[in-house]
Amino acid sequence: MKTSLLTADPRRDSKTLILEKLTAKKDASEQLLEEEKRMRESLQKDLQTTRRNITKLEEDKEQLLVEIQLLKLKLERGQKQLPVTQGSGGSSQTKPAEDAQSTLSGEGSVTEEELVQKHFAGRIAELSTQLQQSEGQSLFLANECTSLQRQLTQGVKHVASLEGDLEEYKTKTEALE
Repeated sequence: MKTSLLTADPRRDSKTLILEKLTAKKDASEQLLEEEKRMRESLQKDLQTTRRNITKLEEDKEQLLVEIQLLKLKLERGQKQLPVTQGSGGSSQTKPAEDAQSTLSGEGSVTEEELVQKHFAGRIAELSTQLQQSEGQSLFLANECTSLQRQLTQGVKHVASLEGDLEEYKTKTEALE
C-alpha cells in the first residue's frame, strides 16, 4: 500500500506542477497582450493628434502660398499700370494710378481672386485630409500586420515550448509508472 501512495503522489505533484507552469505562462502571456494593447492605443492617439497637426499646418502652408501668388499678381498688375500712366498725359495719370491702388488695396477684381483663393484653399484642405486619412489607414494596417506577425511568432514559440514541456512531462510520467 505504501508503494501505491508513493507513486500516486508524484503523479499528482507532476500534474500540479504542469498546471502551475501552464497557468503562469498563460498569465504572463495575458499581461504581455494587455500591455501591448495599451501601448498600441496610446500610440494611435498620439498618431491621430500628430496627423491633425500636420493637416492643419499643410492647410496653412497652402493658404499662405496661394496668398503669396495672389499678392505677386497684384504687384505685377500694379507695376504694369504705373509705367503706362507715367508715359501718358498729366490728367490721365491720376485715374490709372487710382485703379492700381484700388486693385492693390483689395477693391475691384480682388473679389474674383478671393473666390479663386477660397476654392483652391478648400480643395487643398480636402485633398490634404484625404491624403492624411489614406496615410493613416495604411500606417494603421501596417502596424496591425506587424503586431499580428509578432503575436503569431510568439504563439508558435509558446506552442513549441509547451510541446517540449509536454514531452518532458510524458517521459517523467512514464518513468514514474
